[in-house]
Amino acid sequence: MTAPPTASLAGGLARDPVLLIAARIGLATGLLGARLTRHLGIQRVLVVTGTAVTAGFAALTQLPMADGSHLPLAAVTLVGFGTAGMAFGSMVTASAGIADRDQGLVGGVINTSRQLGAAMGAALLPTVAGAVDRTRHTSTAVGDRAAMLAALPAAVLATLVALMAWYRAPRHGVT
Repeated sequence: MTAPPTASLAGGLARDPVLLIAARIGLATGLLGARLTRHLGIQRVLVVTGTAVTAGFAALTQLPMADGSHLPLAAVTLVGFGTAGMAFGSMVTASAGIADRDQGLVGGVINTSRQLGAAMGAALLPTVAGAVDRTRHTSTAVGDRAAMLAALPAAVLATLVALMAWYRAPRHGVT
């Protein structure tokens, strides 16, 4: 008997409630992106979501947490909300004003850059954690804290770029 192709994903999500919650937050952010954009404007959405990512990584630099603390879950939720919102906002911003015939190219370039960034982060952050933690365990709080501290400047930079774009945007009804 063979397992369905989604069995390992479902099993992983069932065993890792933090991943499941982060996935739900990311999905909700994607689904609510248009509504948020209508109310706040795309520039503000980018600022809000960039701030969420920054706050999440800043909280994760405080590892280890006291037993029973919900701060890691809240921090991962902020990172999930923020990264999904930044992805949505960057796609909307990049494709605004682009001819229909060029939308596929723009989408491909944005998605490629996001995937390269994710791959680099997935390679670099465990390397940072391992370099700091020399106990040869797969992960410790000291290494994880260092990895989150290494990710924090990228989140701050993304938020600053969004803030600068918001402040420089013309104020004729579009924010």
